[in-house]
Amino acid sequence: VFYWQRWSPRLLESPRLHAEIPGPNAPATLGNSSAIVLLDPKGRLVGLRAEPPDTVKARNGGRPDWNGWFAAFGMDSNAYTPVPLVRPVPALCDTAMAWRGPSPWSGGDTATVQMGASRGRLTHFTVVSDWGVTNTPVDRLSPVSTGPFDFLLELFLDVLPYVLSVYFAWRNLKLGRGDWRGATRIAVFVFFMNIGEAVFSNRLSEVGVTGLLSDLFSGRAQGHSLIHAMGMWFAYVALEPYVRRLWPRLLVSWTRLLSGRFRDPLVGRDLLVGAALGAAVSALSIANYAIAPKLGLGWVPALASYSQFEALTPGYLSVGLCYSGSICVLNVLQALFVLLMLRLLLRHTGVALAACFALFALSNATGAAPQIGWKLALLVGVWGSLSFVLILRVGLLATVVAAWTGLVLSYVAATLDFGSWYGGIALLPMALVFGIASWGAINALAGKSILGDPLEDAPKR
Repeated sequence: VFYWQRWSPRLLESPRLHAEIPGPNAPATLGNSSAIVLLDPKGRLVGLRAEPPDTVKARNGGRPDWNGWFAAFGMDSNAYTPVPLVRPVPALCDTAMAWRGPSPWSGGDTATVQMGASRGRLTHFTVVSDWGVTNTPVDRLSPVSTGPFDFLLELFLDVLPYVLSVYFAWRNLKLGRGDWRGATRIAVFVFFMNIGEAVFSNRLSEVGVTGLLSDLFSGRAQGHSLIHAMGMWFAYVALEPYVRRLWPRLLVSWTRLLSGRFRDPLVGRDLLVGAALGAAVSALSIANYAIAPKLGLGWVPALASYSQFEALTPGYLSVGLCYSGSICVLNVLQALFVLLMLRLLLRHTGVALAACFALFALSNATGAAPQIGWKLALLVGVWGSLSFVLILRVGLLATVVAAWTGLVLSYVAATLDFGSWYGGIALLPMALVFGIASWGAINALAGKSILGDPLEDAPKR
């Protein structure tokens, strides 16, 4: 776990369309007059890489002050012995040195401390221990690699559904079928959820009002929002007639919600069921990571996820909540689309369900295996593929709510110490889930008291 800070004369923007917030190595290049620093939770230096401007003057006659920098980092230079460099240093460094000595974090271990300087100014710092480099985002860039199944998975799970959704949507509209009004409501919802991501991820102190408006109306945020809104519109118009014919029960509560019947008992029931299932699956997923090392199924670097650390600030938490609202609809409709295509191809719902489950489980496991091992990755893949079973068992609305609940709870850094600085922030996602479940429970009762006698309320024969 480390904290990072970046400086740049230009606006730092993530190169990935689906990552609104830049990271320690996104964008990768620093450029002139830029720097990045990494600190551990106690404020000790983990890594540094800087590129001073060309006009900066040399310091100390261009001679690096190694001992002074050791002292500034709280380290005793006398405890370290010079050794050859163990990692490449940035090209701008005109001088570089490495020392072997006690680890900055554990006195019982040893590590190699490496520094580089340019014109007498520190521009590179990294620590390499026996278990690896502690600050990969600073020390080197991760290579872009693709697995043997990546192309097929991308083609089958992303490209093919998009092309087919456009074709079938056009065909359904031409034949006069398809709920285009419901599709428009979904598209509007997805559009504004993605716009919300951009609103909360932009910092007015950096981009100003003009930069924010430019992003929202003619920039990245506008394009990102329109892409997903348009994709949702085509997908729903393509899906709805076939799903209504094959599995009509799946759409009952969903259609009522889209028509504005928010207090309908079936809508309330599925909101409650979805929230409960999402919370249960999230708890079981966390339990997998906690129990797996004890059972020898794999090793988990940390039980806390990157999204939990991101959500420790109100701005990033708001971005995560907007993202959850958008992606839960997208992911579930994508899963339903793949399930429908295989059902039409294989002519049997059970076979199509098994094929979808295996395909998505393998896809999820392939991405997680390099970090946690294949045994645990396959278990994680199974949990991630439950959406197919949920769709057919509890319906579309309950599955969407379950997906939303799981995503929202993934941003919770849970604690019972509500006096901590992040205690209040952790309560917000849980309050949202509790609010959805409570609203669903109240409406599912259709005005009846939860403490009433079910025998008295039963219809008389």
